[in-house]
Amino acid sequence: MKDQNRFLILVLIMASVCLLATGVSIWILYHTSIKAERNRLIETAQSQARLIEAVGRFDAQYSRDYPKGSLEATLSQVRDAHGSYKGFGETGEFTLAKKQGGVIHFLLSHRHFDLTNPKPVSMKSDLAIPMQLALNGQSGSVIARDYRGEMVLAAHEPVLSLNMGIVAKIDMAEIRAPYIRAMAIILGAMLGLVIVGAAFFRKISYPITRRLEEQNKSLNREIGERIRTEEALRYNEEFLKTLLDAIPVPVFYKGRDGLYLGCNLFFEKFFGLSRDEVIGKSVYDIFPSSGAETYKAKDNDLIEHGGVQQYQDKLTNGRGELRDVAIHKAAFLDKQGEVAGVIGALNDITELKQAQEAIKSRELLLNEMGSIAKIGGWEHDLTTGKAIWTKEVYKIIELDENQTLPGPDEHLEYYLPGDREKLEKAYNETIEQGLPFDLELQCVTASGKRFWARAIGRPVFRDGQCVKLKGTFQDISERKMVEERLRQAQKMESIGHLAGGIAHDFNNLLFPIVGMAEILMEDLPGDSPEFENAQVIFESGKRGGELVKQILAFSRQTEHKMSPVRIQQVLKEVLKLTRATIPSFIEMEEHIQADCGMILADPTQIHQVAMNIITNAFHAVEQAGGKIIVRLKEILIDEEDVEYNAIGPGRYALMSISDNGPGMPSDLINRVFEPYFTTKEQGKGTGLGLAVAYGLIKAHKGDIRVYSEPGQGTAFNVYLPLMEKMEFKEQQEPKEVHPTGHERVLLIDDEAPIIKLETQMLQRLGYQVTARTSSLEALEAFQAMPYNFDLIISDMAMPNMTGDRLAEEVIAVRPDIPIIICTGFSERLNEADAGAKGIKAFLMKPVIRSELAQIVRRVLDAAKPG
Repeated sequence: MKDQNRFLILVLIMASVCLLATGVSIWILYHTSIKAERNRLIETAQSQARLIEAVGRFDAQYSRDYPKGSLEATLSQVRDAHGSYKGFGETGEFTLAKKQGGVIHFLLSHRHFDLTNPKPVSMKSDLAIPMQLALNGQSGSVIARDYRGEMVLAAHEPVLSLNMGIVAKIDMAEIRAPYIRAMAIILGAMLGLVIVGAAFFRKISYPITRRLEEQNKSLNREIGERIRTEEALRYNEEFLKTLLDAIPVPVFYKGRDGLYLGCNLFFEKFFGLSRDEVIGKSVYDIFPSSGAETYKAKDNDLIEHGGVQQYQDKLTNGRGELRDVAIHKAAFLDKQGEVAGVIGALNDITELKQAQEAIKSRELLLNEMGSIAKIGGWEHDLTTGKAIWTKEVYKIIELDENQTLPGPDEHLEYYLPGDREKLEKAYNETIEQGLPFDLELQCVTASGKRFWARAIGRPVFRDGQCVKLKGTFQDISERKMVEERLRQAQKMESIGHLAGGIAHDFNNLLFPIVGMAEILMEDLPGDSPEFENAQVIFESGKRGGELVKQILAFSRQTEHKMSPVRIQQVLKEVLKLTRATIPSFIEMEEHIQADCGMILADPTQIHQVAMNIITNAFHAVEQAGGKIIVRLKEILIDEEDVEYNAIGPGRYALMSISDNGPGMPSDLINRVFEPYFTTKEQGKGTGLGLAVAYGLIKAHKGDIRVYSEPGQGTAFNVYLPLMEKMEFKEQQEPKEVHPTGHERVLLIDDEAPIIKLETQMLQRLGYQVTARTSSLEALEAFQAMPYNFDLIISDMAMPNMTGDRLAEEVIAVRPDIPIIICTGFSERLNEADAGAKGIKAFLMKPVIRSELAQIVRRVLDAAKPG
């Protein structure tokens, strides 16, 4: 700014100050004058009003005879006095008036208009306001318009006794005039002084001003630089504060003394504290003492050694919630490079830890479920070449998951060669064509144990390219075992059906042979050759019946019952059966001790054990031919025989089955009794035969052992405990006495030879027989005369109507009739079902007369009343 302008502004400022001071002074004096004038007018109006009231009281008492009365006398005196009084000042005057009908009537002449009879003014007019107030009974002062419309300072006072009002007033213009003149004079003088003073001031202050201006410029530059520096600092501070507040985790920083220097917005929100409540405080003011000690020690370590710290802890936030936090802290330096304090950040990892725990729980659950189901999971990343296995995969393969990291192709090492090729092919097809695979393969664990596994694989594609393979790996050995058992059961069921059918027909053939031979023996002399021939026929027929029963038992068509068994008889039957199926170029040799003791066993199961081991020996010598040797003898094992401590001391039957085949190495000997373990070709064996044999022998409290060497053949030794001789004594059967009777029997069988035989048997026992070869004809005969029969004997398997169905029809007619079912074999009916249908007994074909006599008599006696 130029000097002239500064000087002009200074002059204007000084003039303005003078004008303001003058104005304020004049204003104060003016208002003081108005106040004094107001008091004077009030005093004058009041004194005049009291004087007029006094004159009025006097006239009212002493001037009653005055023309127009005392009031007129009073007004006359007032007018006379007013006529000689010219007012005060240039504009001051007194006015006296009264109110009639809402109109002001002035009683004195006006000074300004020199009117003897002033014009009246309405009480509602905006003129003569002081007089309106006086006539309304108000006393005081006011600045308002008079009867002329001029602004006046007026004192108004009512003359109450005369119903009049008096006003003493002076124009405001007269009051202001001297002050306006004084102000003009003072202003003129002051302006002159200002101008003179300004000129003088300019003359003497110019050099000083120049120096001051130069200094001011320098100071302004310095101040500007400082302001800019401070603004930059404030900006940086605000930026740093904004930057800290923008960090979405709680951040804090402390000095070397451990007191907080600051924190960000998230720190405030997390702990529910303001910055003012944090700054200047220590960890002891914010955290519990135990945690504060730890934090203080860690801070001291940072301040002393520098570096970075990372650790986790639990902190309570402002809402009282216990949160998991990851704490990151570091030392920061001052300008000299010395450690100035510690800065840190808190990362709330509660949800992360909860998620990690949930993942661990799900992973644990997945591993537990996989362990229960024996299902593992695997993943092969084709881009990185890395593979991942779940715990169950390691467990199935018998590997330590903490020491073994799977390679991408390592799982292939645990499959048998043929199955490995199958899996590799499926693996490549999945990668190249996106075809999933689901295979059942044979595997070997790390310890060499063979098992069945189900491997399922699915591709994962990204941008049209297979990047991963993932799937499951399951040990399905138990399922395979169950399936094999099911197939074996189905096979045995089929054999059972076949055996049942054969048994029925075979027993129907044997029945007449045995029965007729028995009748011939009865009719022939006991010492005749013919009797001996008939006896041979009879015994052979009975043996054929026993053979049929063994076939039924072998096919699971009869229940297993433990009974005294001569094992040498079982072995002979097995040898007969196997000799018929094993080729003649394979030699079979037997060395069976004839007087070997008896064992308590299920003969069918012992039969099965011998069959399984002999069949296994046959497979060993099948290709090159050879010899199978079966031995049986008694042995005694005492307490000193440590080799046999698995079964304990005592007398045993030793059944040994050996072959001169190729033999086995020691590693295979240890596994021969494992389910599904087999060294045979596909279709040559299931791997269950020896496992079943092992289980059956253990169930009989025995033991089975195998001895073999490569090139030296194989021997299986079976040890079965012998019964004590006192437990079972063979006795000669007494001569049978056949009970007889005379009751009426209805006999039904669709085979004519059987009908003929049974009729002779019953008649020789004294019974009256009515025979039928048709179940329908028999039912008609019974329905015609139901009480003509005491007993019904019926075959089970007959055309048109089976024996059990016939029994139901007969019972419906006569519930008390006893019924015996005769059968060669039937799976339609068991004893419980038969009893429910009213059937009293079974006869198994071929029937001998003694058995027939005993059962018929027993059933008839049981049916008698009382």
